[in-house]
Amino acid sequence: MASAARNLISILLEKKSAIITKWFNLSLEIYPPETVRNLKNINQQFNNPVGHTFYHAMEGIFEQLLQETASEKVALYLDKILRIKAVQDINPSQVVSFVFQLKRIVREELGDVTFSNRALMQEFLDFELKIDDLSMVAFGIYTDCREKICQLRLAEVKKKNEILERISLLNGHHYQTFDEQEGVGDDLK
Repeated sequence: MASAARNLISILLEKKSAIITKWFNLSLEIYPPETVRNLKNINQQFNNPVGHTFYHAMEGIFEQLLQETASEKVALYLDKILRIKAVQDINPSQVVSFVFQLKRIVREELGDVTFSNRALMQEFLDFELKIDDLSMVAFGIYTDCREKICQLRLAEVKKKNEILERISLLNGHHYQTFDEQEGVGDDLK
């Protein structure tokens, strides 16, 4: 079984550049064409920090998946991508879809290689399970990021209300705060 793992890993390492490039390009399909053109220039870290971050984080994720057991670094690579996507106006299923896209790309790159050897096929199925596990980690990171954004927005609204209330009191008026408005925000308390 261990030799089959090395065989699968060696095959994936040979195809690493093609896999990562296809994965990166496929992951950009959720963006408009103008944005995609800009994001594809990955060698310009300062002119294109998002594209550069996405590509190199995906490369790190792939390298971690090739390890017998992925380290905590895989979550750090995912975090780099998902922090950016969490602030974008993207459907949550589209946000984490890039993880599942890797399965399709690896299958395409391997062709029928995995089907010719039973042990190699089992290693391939184990590799796909790692990707499935990765998707759950990705969704958790994404939801944590979105929750933090909501908390920041709520804190901002409360702070604005406090400022408006102080201004109103200075002018001799009572300002109805966010918390005092009938029915508004009851579900946030």
